[in-house]
Amino acid sequence: MLAAYVPPPPDPTFDQDAYNQQYADEYWQTHPKPTFNPDSADGYGPDQELPPACLRLEGVDC
Repeated sequence: MLAAYVPPPPDPTFDQDAYNQQYADEYWQTHPKPTFNPDSADGYGPDQELPPACLRLEGVDC
């Protein structure tokens, strides 16, 4: 008796752009938007939590 060929399941696809957008939406729902301070070295006011790098910089994935 011969075994029937069963092809492997397809590789799951991962949409990095969709994930980044979902992460950003969820992050901003739970964290206040930081205020810009031009006199600060990092551009954020004192005692503010910095957003993750993927939300502050271009080309960085979450």
